[in-house]
Amino acid sequence: MPHLGIRLVAGSGGLDRPATWAHGCELEDPTGWLDGGEIIMTNGIAIPSDASGQRAYVDRLADRGCTAIAIGEHQVSPSLTQTMLERADERKLPVLMVAFDVPFVALARAVAQGNQNEDHDRLLDHVRIYDTISFLGADARDVDGLFSRISDLTGYHLWLVTESGRQLAGADSPMPDDLAAAIPRAVRKPPRVGNGFVVPLQLDGSVAGYLVAAPARATAEADLIAMQHVAMLATLELANVHRAWESERRRGAGMLSELLHGGGSVDSANDRFADDGWDDTRLVVSAALGDPTTLQDTHTSNRLFDREVPHLQLRLGERLWFVLGERHVDTLLAVLPRAAGVGLSGVFGRATPFVGPRREATWALERSRAGDGEPVVFSSHQQKLRWLPPDTPTLHALIAEMLGPVIDYDSNRGTSLEETLRVYLELRRSPSEAATALHCHRHTLLYRLRRIEQLTGRDFRRTSDIADFWLAIQARAALFSETDGLHAGAKHNH
Repeated sequence: MPHLGIRLVAGSGGLDRPATWAHGCELEDPTGWLDGGEIIMTNGIAIPSDASGQRAYVDRLADRGCTAIAIGEHQVSPSLTQTMLERADERKLPVLMVAFDVPFVALARAVAQGNQNEDHDRLLDHVRIYDTISFLGADARDVDGLFSRISDLTGYHLWLVTESGRQLAGADSPMPDDLAAAIPRAVRKPPRVGNGFVVPLQLDGSVAGYLVAAPARATAEADLIAMQHVAMLATLELANVHRAWESERRRGAGMLSELLHGGGSVDSANDRFADDGWDDTRLVVSAALGDPTTLQDTHTSNRLFDREVPHLQLRLGERLWFVLGERHVDTLLAVLPRAAGVGLSGVFGRATPFVGPRREATWALERSRAGDGEPVVFSSHQQKLRWLPPDTPTLHALIAEMLGPVIDYDSNRGTSLEETLRVYLELRRSPSEAATALHCHRHTLLYRLRRIEQLTGRDFRRTSDIADFWLAIQARAALFSETDGLHAGAKHNH
């Protein structure tokens, strides 16, 4: 094209390549955004300065099926190495130099004008896809049939998969390994993977699944725009699945609310389990601590449903409660984001009164929160808490006897003797460590401990009194956690 001020410097063996588009691009690796057949126009910013980098640049574009590289002369391009030019000859990828006074838009316009018929055909393909999608309203249940018809139009096998990669609809043939390995895939990554596509599908601001496409025949031609049309259909179907999951989550939340507040057994509400085919007889209660912005109810439940984990879930205040089979605990911990604490009860049966496992999970959560937030299982870490009376009135009586005067003193005078006692006992009764943790002088700490002895009539030198104080502190923490968890955030109980 001498009239455009273009001269060939390498790759003459590829001059018969069809050019579908010409586009300016300064990315060193633009291949994820290309369909093949493009002339890449660059001022040289994208071209590496070293020989090996230039060779790799040619290989990437040739592998992607680009038609040519057009480089603006007298711009910022590094010197083209002999290695790059020889590689372009080997790969039959034309390397063109564009005169300084010729704008890239002139080259782009020439390519566009030469492809008017092809663009018209592509537009018709898009219209046919839209026509097929329009059947969704009348044929919403036959998603596999819709995918089959679109596959015939595009020449691509199609799969709709969830966030975890589980197939919901699409081709019966296995997904190619390179596409399966690309899941999960961030939205910021280009959707082109090899000769196929992995298009993230978003619902409520997060990736909920993927449209995966792989060529079904050698002549398959589908651009990213066409795949975005198909992704619209896939997102609608994914939304239907999520609506069904949300209905299940709300139904389970109602049952879990009854268990948490009423204290019955799982068998007393067995219809929920029977309806869903739950066959777990070894169950676990879990409580995770986190506000709704960091520990999202629906997102967490959807990830469990996606992994086919039967569960009950309910948010109360800053706690997210779960009931599920023991065999699914690892999956629960895997899908939970980093929380301020996670507590799990011991394993229990369906006939077990729910108040016991609920309390175990609460105590385990308190231990987890007091530590580094790592999950704590009651049965393996908090057996000594079984010494506490199981009924709430007896626990209240223990607290009143041991801590009542201290609580009243703090309430009337605005002091923090109860916190001092708790920290002192947690830090191995070391006055120095406790004083440091409470940001007070050691003498101040000793004064507070003497005041606690005076108020309660107990003596820190007696092991029995120390044991009573510790059990009372644990009982108060557990009861306050239960009260906070069962009565805070009632608006989330739906």
